[in-house]
Amino acid sequence: MQTSSHQKLAQLFPYECSLSECFLVLGILSLSLFDLVFTLDFVMHGGSEANPLMALALREGHVVFVWIKIGLTVLGLMGLIIAIHSPKARYSLAFILLVYTGVLNIHAYIRF
Repeated sequence: MQTSSHQKLAQLFPYECSLSECFLVLGILSLSLFDLVFTLDFVMHGGSEANPLMALALREGHVVFVWIKIGLTVLGLMGLIIAIHSPKARYSLAFILLVYTGVLNIHAYIRF
């Protein structure tokens, strides 16, 4: 008997999310990537990174910065997805999305 692609995915990633939880996770991931791009653009035009940890990564180079930014985002999201049915995890996702929305508004204000 063949295994469907849905069954294979369920074996690799056995966590189920509601539509709103998926929206939160994808929203955070998307905004994090936009933050990454805008931060690199800002830094290349003379700006600096406000987050001390990421500023340290940026001093090591753009490639290191990108890998650390994506890695920390994905690891954090994986931890919250594992606990997705906990109200604290859902509130944390909503809070992180709100924070990233604010960060992107700051980028937009500075850039435009």
